[in-house]
This record gives sequence, C-alpha cells and structure tokens, in this order.
Amino acid sequence: MNKPVVAIVGRPNVGKSTLFNRLIQQKKAIVDATPGVTRDRNYGNVDWEGIEWTLIDTGGIGSPLEEKFQTLIKKQVDVAIGEADLILFLCDAKDGLIWQDTTISHLLLKTQKNTLLVINKLDNLNEVLLADFYRLGLGEPIPISALHGKNINTLLDKIITYLLPYQREVEKTQPVSVAIIGKPNVGKSSILNAILGQERAIVDDVPGTTRDAIDTLFKKGNIPFLFIDTAGIRKKSKVRQELEYYSVVRAIKSIRRADVVLLVIDAIEGISTQDKKITTEMESVGCSGIIVINKWDLATDKTRPKMDEYKKYVQKKIPYLSHLPSIFTSAITRQGISKLLMLIEQVGQEHKKWFSTSTLNKIINLTYAQSNPPSLKGKTLKIYYATQIATSPPTFILFVNHPGLVSPAYLRYLQTQIRQRLDLKATPIHLKFKKRPH
Repeated sequence: MNKPVVAIVGRPNVGKSTLFNRLIQQKKAIVDATPGVTRDRNYGNVDWEGIEWTLIDTGGIGSPLEEKFQTLIKKQVDVAIGEADLILFLCDAKDGLIWQDTTISHLLLKTQKNTLLVINKLDNLNEVLLADFYRLGLGEPIPISALHGKNINTLLDKIITYLLPYQREVEKTQPVSVAIIGKPNVGKSSILNAILGQERAIVDDVPGTTRDAIDTLFKKGNIPFLFIDTAGIRKKSKVRQELEYYSVVRAIKSIRRADVVLLVIDAIEGISTQDKKITTEMESVGCSGIIVINKWDLATDKTRPKMDEYKKYVQKKIPYLSHLPSIFTSAITRQGISKLLMLIEQVGQEHKKWFSTSTLNKIINLTYAQSNPPSLKGKTLKIYYATQIATSPPTFILFVNHPGLVSPAYLRYLQTQIRQRLDLKATPIHLKFKKRPH
C-alpha cells in the first residue's frame, strides 16, 4: 500500500516550494522570486513522529505565464488535488487576502477534501494579519514562516492528526529508480507520459519546459518504479540563467540517484557532444543504462536495416557504452513503449543482482586463465579469490598479491569479461582490489 499524500497548492510566489523544501528537509524544488518557476508536480517524502507521507509541490494557480502554460499548470494542480488525502492551501500574509486566494478557496471547497489553511511569511507570527483569512471558510489559519522555520512543528503536528486515519502499510519493496536524461526537446517528458498513460509532466515544444527533476511513482504488477524526469542538459555556453544552471546540476544529481538511466536521443539530430558528456557521467557513477532513440516515427527510413545501421552509429559514437541495449521509440505513436518498460524492469533487476562466491570465482578463474596479465617490473598479478560486497551496481572485491599490478588495460579486460560471463548486458560492474592478508 502507498503512503498518504499531502499536496501544497496556492497562487504563485507564496512560498510553496520553500515550504516543500522545509518539510522534506532538502533543497529539492527550485526556489526563485520569479512567479511560475514550479510548473510540474514535485514529490518528496516526510517523516514526522513516526508517521510518513508523500508531499507534492505544485505550480502556482493564476501564474502570469502564457495562457497555454497556465492551462497545463492548472491541469497538474487538479491531478495533485485528486491524489491528495490532505491539502495545504498556502497564502501570503504580506500580500494579505486577495481575489486569487478567494477563487482557489472556492475550488478547494468543491473538492470536499480535508484542507489546512496555512499563512506564510509571518516572520513575527502577528495574528492581526490572520483575521481576513477566516473569511475563506477553511477553518483556523496556521501562521508560519517557511523561510525561517517558524511554527513548522505546529504545522507538522496538525498534519499528522489528519493523516492518522489514512495511515497505511509502507511498501517494503524498494522501487527501481529510473532517470530520464537528454538534451532539451528530445521527448523526455513525452516518453514518461507515454509510459504512465497520463499527462504526468508538462509537455511543450519549447526547449527547457521541465526545470526541476520530478519524481513519479509507478507500479507494473508488483514491481514499483520511481521515474525521475529531468531538465534537459545543455552546453555550458547556453546556460545563462541561474535557474537553468540549477536544472542542469539537478539533472546530473538525478543520474547519481538512479539505478537505470534512459539516455534519450533525437533520432533525427543524432548524438551530440553533450550526449557524450552525459554518458561519461553515467559511466563514472556506475548506473545501468538504456539508449532510447526517440522520434523514430519521423525517420525517413524506418526499416530493420536502418535500425541496425543506427545502432552501429551509436556504438561508434560512444564505444565505451557499446554494451548498453538500445531501443527505438515514438512517444507520439507509442512505438516501443511497452518494450521499453519491460527492458527497464530487466535492467533494473540486473543492477541489483547478487552472485554466490563460488559462481564468481569460477568466472574469475576462467577469465584469468584466458588472458594472464602482463608482468610489471618482473612481477605478475595473481588473483586468489573474489567476493561480492554490494549491488547497485554489482561491486566485487578481488584479493590479489599486489593491487598496484592491475593495469588500466587489464582492469577493462576483467570488467568486460566478468560482465559478459555474468550476463550483465546493461549494467557496469565495480572491481576493487585488495592485498590478500597473510
């Protein structure tokens, strides 16, 4: 069963993302004075007094963005409200009660959902400024300062009194975390929406629509997935705005959180220098990966030979990740989407595999016998035995006569051979070397 859900709603720039970050105790949502910064729903986890729940940050209702964007944001807020067991309606004490607050309160009253009225930016907790907000008909206002942390504990205590009836058994199975990475406008959000079967992330043809890294829980059968939709990674020369800079940083952090990375490539534009930089980050972190060649419906030649040719092109461009599987998709026509989800499941399981010591040592002995390492200063590397010490990615420690005798070339040979013999097609492995104790 899932945890109870709490959604923060309100007009732009009242401090929703600041409160979100305060409650989850990390800087996950982008905070900026520019109205309309948060466009999608953003998810986080909160634990207070042993009660856990999922918190949703939403885009501002009534944001002075283009009408097209505002319609999309309103749709995301409606979905968040539909998911929520409790709503935190956030208002701004410094602005006082304005007509947008009244409009939103009418919307919330129609939902008949439990709602807490929270008044932010009350640094001195002046109750005189709260009087007007009683007119909204949502009960007693709770004064806070999200920025300075004032009265947050009172708010948390109030939240859990509402959530106790909703308390559910927490899912014990850890989800497979999947980061969707790529340049702007390659179709990352469209692929996520196609997998989920709903408009989870805002999709638009303007590059850079997704600014935050957005988490979405999804379940296929009994297997939970956590999808991380990210802002497109651009070249540094094009990262001019501070918001864009932080979006890039968070996209890279998403790679480090992931079990599986989907590197989305535009079939027409091909692989860029920036894509290569992303793959370098993937390789250094050790996450599993899938190359997703999207917009295949736009390719002029969509035959099997063309696909084989394109795969060779990908392998030539990023040879160090030639072991990764690739798949051709179209988020618009849903081509390859079902196969992609099956592949994610398979790769996610690979990433968390555990191997017996006996199996591992048989493979090490075969690999060593097939190609002995070259001598270094008259000494030859000897591998005595190996054992697995971690998963995600599979990590092995090899006890040797002298770790300094492992050359970079022989390390790559061992990694390639062990991964192939263990049938880890899409998952890197980490090898650590330690001198055998006497």
